[in-house]
Amino acid sequence: MSPPDVQVIVEGGVATITVNRSDITVEVRDYDVEGSDDDLLWTNEFGDRCVRYFVTHTGEQSADPHENAEQPITSPPGD
Repeated sequence: MSPPDVQVIVEGGVATITVNRSDITVEVRDYDVEGSDDDLLWTNEFGDRCVRYFVTHTGEQSADPHENAEQPITSPPGD
């Protein structure tokens, strides 16, 4: 069996996202924002606050998944 295109593992409230194809971008919205820096927060289409970031295949994984936070983008890339 070949690996999945995207693998998401959540352990202890921390998500690890692995993207195995270069033509996929995954939007991640983390609504567990207690204690988050207000500069990282984004408001979704329903008025809820979250940390929003995109993950693509780069061959490397960041130690901090919020490092690539895309704020305040309101639509996915390509829209």
